[in-house]
Amino acid sequence: DLLLGAYQTACFPCWYGNNINSGTGFTSSSGRKRDALNNVEEIIIPAGYYATGSIVRVYVNAESLVADALHPVNPGTSQQDFAVVVDNLY
Repeated sequence: DLLLGAYQTACFPCWYGNNINSGTGFTSSSGRKRDALNNVEEIIIPAGYYATGSIVRVYVNAESLVADALHPVNPGTSQQDFAVVVDNLY
């Protein structure tokens, strides 16, 4: 279970993976709604929300590691493989 999030400054606002507002289709920044079910998460921030050139930090935290992925260098260490894709970034 990985937690995907994004924020600009001190988590105001914070965007969490799959916390999608059904009315707008965008990620809601109100409340922390963590997705503990899906292994694919996305954050959709409305175009124009941040000014061009703004820094937005994206992070992934391990919430729980039920089983380890195979570590090629340090066998037996806790690790979870994941990939991050950022689209429409400029």
